[in-house]
Amino acid sequence: MFLMADNQLNLSDNLLLPLISICIPTYQRPGLLAEALESCFAQTYAQFEIVIGDDSQDVDTEQLIARYESAHPGRIRYERHVPSLGQNRNVNDLFARAQGSRLLLLHDDDRLLPNALANLAKLWEDLPTLDAAFGKQILIEHDGRPTVEERTKALNDGYHRVAANAGRQSIPVVAGLQRMFPNDGFLVTTELARTIGYRSMEEIGHACDTDFGLRLCAAARDIWFLDEFTMQYRLTGESISKYAIVAPYTYNMLAALRVPSAAASMLGEARREIAPSAVSGFTQLGQPKRAWQVFQSSDYPLRKRFSARGIYHLLLIAKSFFAKR
Repeated sequence: MFLMADNQLNLSDNLLLPLISICIPTYQRPGLLAEALESCFAQTYAQFEIVIGDDSQDVDTEQLIARYESAHPGRIRYERHVPSLGQNRNVNDLFARAQGSRLLLLHDDDRLLPNALANLAKLWEDLPTLDAAFGKQILIEHDGRPTVEERTKALNDGYHRVAANAGRQSIPVVAGLQRMFPNDGFLVTTELARTIGYRSMEEIGHACDTDFGLRLCAAARDIWFLDEFTMQYRLTGESISKYAIVAPYTYNMLAALRVPSAAASMLGEARREIAPSAVSGFTQLGQPKRAWQVFQSSDYPLRKRFSARGIYHLLLIAKSFFAKR
């Protein structure tokens, strides 16, 4: 299926482009969603559809989409879910409804840069076996203003999105272990996105984005990091992770992960990095036995157990044990 773009410049070239599905799950944020949609319609890549899953409790988003559908007929496919599906099921429903051979997941509070689709899609010409590709993020404030450049640099450096790592990833799972792979703004084959899917809240809690990205990287044949800015990542109250609650699910995911021998040391490093936060998170979830297991494991080294933080975690475990009696 091919769609005509409003801003297309070269008809003959654009007709040859494969369709990309931009999948946007949304909940109660019509103002931010409008900005996300404007960034989609500003794309230089012509052949895309926008697939929206709306979990909102009111009709504000539905009315917003009606105006966009009138201005861009045939471009948006929208569904409102009553009752709400929740983030995990909403995303899986978007993947199932996507008609493009590749899709891009976009959170409703983020924005694409104009060349995002074009630059990411072009990578498949150089590497047809590619499963997924992603670029760098520009950090923006809640009101859409860019943050200082140092914060954007720190964001990308912290996730290893640097020039030295540009190009095809020799061991794809490393992009997941190092959290290079972003929570949204990536381009992926629709087939792989559906195969991996989002797991349920019961399985993975609020770590669904991290879990999906890590399992996708573990299953992928080829992943490419493009050392260019492709999107704007917005700082909102919802986007600031409650890390301790996400950490225990992420730790369990890492503990169950099987990786090539070349990535084994990096897996161990990732587990050790998150273990202290996981201990705290397990106590908050009322799982002191699991917290104690992690605390005693090699992922929580002896020297850390006798640190101030380690003693604090030991007290949390004891308190959680007594609370369950």
